[in-house]
Amino acid sequence: MTTTTSTGHALSAAAWLDAHYLAGQPEYEAVLRSAGFQAGWRVLDAGCGGGSYLPLLGDLLGPDGRLSAVDLAPENVARVEALIGSGRLPCPTDVRIADVTRLPFDDGSFDAVWSANVTQYLPDPALRAMLSEARRVLKAGGLLAVKDTEDSAFALHPIPPLLLWRLFDVLAARGEMTISGGLRGLHLGRFTAEAGFAHVRRTVTLIERQPPLRAAETQMIAELLDWLVQAAETSDLPAADRAQWRDLADPASPGYLLRQPDLYWREAAVLVTGYKS
Repeated sequence: MTTTTSTGHALSAAAWLDAHYLAGQPEYEAVLRSAGFQAGWRVLDAGCGGGSYLPLLGDLLGPDGRLSAVDLAPENVARVEALIGSGRLPCPTDVRIADVTRLPFDDGSFDAVWSANVTQYLPDPALRAMLSEARRVLKAGGLLAVKDTEDSAFALHPIPPLLLWRLFDVLAARGEMTISGGLRGLHLGRFTAEAGFAHVRRTVTLIERQPPLRAAETQMIAELLDWLVQAAETSDLPAADRAQWRDLADPASPGYLLRQPDLYWREAAVLVTGYKS
């Protein structure tokens, strides 16, 4: 599976995002439901990927609501256009190619802005620009809800933690934003408050899986492992580390991760909400 989009962002292709969403669907949907969206609102999904969250967002808004969605990757936008064309979304929805740091909407256009797993790709100046744009397109009193990962809580046992963190350290040092941005999740509240939002609140939800796994969970972990192994092969790591990663991903090896009885996956979903003052 291709996990990188034409934008160059790792782990942002629609098929990967769908697999990830399905693996954590109960918790992700609970996070979205808790954000505070109301029926009849006009809402922007800023960085919609392949549209995983759009059906539930549409359910929350109802037939009198309206959804707009943007994504930087044309192939993700095409996926959402197909979803809209299928007639499966419960409220009127439009989508276009756009950068979340330069939104193509008038001031005060939306009752709420939702953004999921987007901030991890943005260096600090771009994150500030995104939050400023979100504030600009919100109505007075409008809701901002930003969901992202907090990778300091990430675990994929029985991968040795130091093996994992040596790889993360090398990837962050070479500028892989999905790693360094993914370690900024607990700071999103501060950035949101500094952008001028009021009543900022942060909640953290742990997502944990262990055998027996559902098919969606097995698929996601297998694809994530493939990405980690490919990243290790192209990184300046000790030869012993690269060999260990290959062993974890080799179905013929006794160390193959997906056959380990004590397999355990954990991630943390951070939700930050605030209101345009």
